[in-house]
Amino acid sequence: MADKYQMPMILLIDKHLADYNMVVESFDFSRISIDRYLADEDALGNGGYKRFKLTEDEISPRLILGKVKGQTVLVSSDEHDEKGHITESSTMRVAMVNKRMKNLEGIKGEIEEPILIRANNPEYLIFFWGSTYGAVKRIVERLVDEGVSTGVLVFGDIWPLPIKMLKDLAGRRKT
Repeated sequence: MADKYQMPMILLIDKHLADYNMVVESFDFSRISIDRYLADEDALGNGGYKRFKLTEDEISPRLILGKVKGQTVLVSSDEHDEKGHITESSTMRVAMVNKRMKNLEGIKGEIEEPILIRANNPEYLIFFWGSTYGAVKRIVERLVDEGVSTGVLVFGDIWPLPIKMLKDLAGRRKT
């Protein structure tokens, strides 16, 4: 998603994961495909490269610096136009802010919903994120075995917070 939406992303880990040892089956890396969402020279069109081009899906064509002969890539931390030149144009500034907000909406549609463990309509619902998944799962299973109506939502993505399952669970509580 960081490549697709061209936004910074942060991968969080915790101390438990850093200090934990566990034997696991080898991961099949061939199942992973990485799409870098790079533009080709044909996508650049007339008028030169527009690094921040306003597009229908608001994902701008991206080149690797120095890979396309004769193309200059401009970037700035200040508000900019489609080519990357700093601008004070209120119209362009609003367009660029809207572009970023549309990207955020795209991310909201792609983030993973939490995993729900041992509950359809629990009396107690535990929310957690982190590498203590196994320990929390065992605790909830023990509580359920003891007759305590308990469930767990295990979050992998925490921002923007995935809320589809939360809304679904809230809807169940009202019935």
